[in-house]
Amino acid sequence: MHWKVISLESVDSTQDYTKMHCSQWQQEFVCVYAKEQTKAYGTRGKAWHAPRGNNIYASLYFPWARGASSHLLAQLMAYTAIQVVRQQNLTLQIKWPNDLLIGGKKCGGILVELIPRGALWDVVLGLGLNLALSLQDLAKIDQPATSLEEASKKRWNREELLHDLLLQFREHLRILKEKGGVWLQKNLSQHLLGLGKPCLFSNEKSSYQGIFQGVSSEGALELKESDGRVRSFFSGSLKKIDRSDYELR
Repeated sequence: MHWKVISLESVDSTQDYTKMHCSQWQQEFVCVYAKEQTKAYGTRGKAWHAPRGNNIYASLYFPWARGASSHLLAQLMAYTAIQVVRQQNLTLQIKWPNDLLIGGKKCGGILVELIPRGALWDVVLGLGLNLALSLQDLAKIDQPATSLEEASKKRWNREELLHDLLLQFREHLRILKEKGGVWLQKNLSQHLLGLGKPCLFSNEKSSYQGIFQGVSSEGALELKESDGRVRSFFSGSLKKIDRSDYELR
């Protein structure tokens, strides 16, 4: 089955547009993308700078079984982006759980929102990918940021890249259903920023220090603390710390 693609000139948020209309698309695979978003947002409602230009601002809608691990979907899209962009000799990394980086600078982000419908989730997966941002726009982002064009020194075709991402993501969804999270866990490991390094993990409850062990087959971050205990987390933020600040007992 092919994706139904809806192209918009400008919208407040492709996520909000998709959530507003997805009840009409039951059992379809739909991609909504825009040349500009005026009120884009990311994880926890954080504002996302999405000016008009040659960038990918898209939201994907598709049904997903509620018994399957939805926590893997953002990481599946991140892995898809890595595979597609690598065909153009550019290397991306994943900052768990949903950021895409080049050389330590953010170039994209992923947001997954779930709407219950019977035995299924209506999945709305947002993808923002910087293809070409001006220095002025990059300066408006609240962390070191870059674009595919800046990193590769070449022009990227938005429609061609989006087409390739959609085709590959649909194939990866099929493989994930067939082989399960262990397949994705194995393929993600080499692309995880900070793997095997001392890290500081924070969530709404507390902060924890440990060694970033990787991602479980259900999509959880695994952190090995100094006493040897491994904690698993499905949400929160991860930061690398200097090894001199962390001592294994």
